[in-house]
Amino acid sequence: MQYEDDINNWVPIDFEVCVFNETYNMHPKVNPKLNLFEVNLMFSKLRALIKEKKEKNTFEKKEISTFEFFYELEFCELVEENEIQCTVWMFEASRTLGKIHHVDRGFRFSTTLDSLIIFTDSLEQELKQILQHT
Repeated sequence: MQYEDDINNWVPIDFEVCVFNETYNMHPKVNPKLNLFEVNLMFSKLRALIKEKKEKNTFEKKEISTFEFFYELEFCELVEENEIQCTVWMFEASRTLGKIHHVDRGFRFSTTLDSLIIFTDSLEQELKQILQHT
């Protein structure tokens, strides 16, 4: 159903982290979803980071997480020009359907501003396609 407010409109997500030959994702029974408020907040923070980095070549640390604690993303400034540090945190309770509690699994990597722009644009296109089919 579609509601007038973004809090009550949910989008299913498929969150997977692939590092070399290992894959980490949420347990299928978790059935993760984000509400449109969370999605819009995520894009707002990503766009603000991109804008700051383009205009000032620097930015304040940005954190993006979900109300249900499915994942958390952290973006930090690196000394190298156009380089951004990203940390992806997964909560083991969501990945193991509660078998493991109070443990986070994180992966830190660096990326370029151009790659972050492509990632953000691609994610927005996926969302638009999902919303057009509902």
